[in-house]
Amino acid sequence: MSGGRRSDRALAAAEQVARMRGEVMFLMQRPGSCFDFLVSGPTGTSAIRAERALRIHGSPAEIAVTHAAPIARISAATLAPGISRELWFWSPWGTMRYFRVDGTSLIELDMLGVVRAPLVKGALAGAVRPRWRKSRRKSGGPDPLPGPGPGQSPGTGFHHQKPGTPGPSLAPAGSSDREPAPVRYLRRRAREKGQAGNPAGGTGPTA
Repeated sequence: MSGGRRSDRALAAAEQVARMRGEVMFLMQRPGSCFDFLVSGPTGTSAIRAERALRIHGSPAEIAVTHAAPIARISAATLAPGISRELWFWSPWGTMRYFRVDGTSLIELDMLGVVRAPLVKGALAGAVRPRWRKSRRKSGGPDPLPGPGPGQSPGTGFHHQKPGTPGPSLAPAGSSDREPAPVRYLRRRAREKGQAGNPAGGTGPTA
């Protein structure tokens, strides 16, 4: 609710914010005057009315009901096309709120004149995120690597493998044509025995 007489402190605080938005031009106050100044900046030109309010908390709809009289005057004022109508509230505790007047409704702005994003509802804020494994399976992509289990350190997990798919090769790169170690050992032993039985390198006795 307004504190009655127009507040010089509210006007001074509003001027500081307005100069952040652009060029400020004060309006001559006459009987029936509705706005205090114009501000022109990158977001356009706005006609501003600064009000002192003891309570500025609540939703825009609640504030519109509490301050119905100044909102009605702002809506009825004659302005050039393209000039928006704004109502700013300043509390004696130094807080401010900024609204654009749209008929009998209020749209809350930030101090730079940008429409404030709506608050996230509790149901959305606490919603459970979908499991990554399920979303990847539905999309046809590969399964993700499972995280480490109890007592395991990072990097000790194994990739989940679907039935019927070949597993990864454990042989070192470039050794796919090399014989297994047991076969190489038996061949070497056979050669050593052959050399021991025929030291001269002959063919040996025949049957």
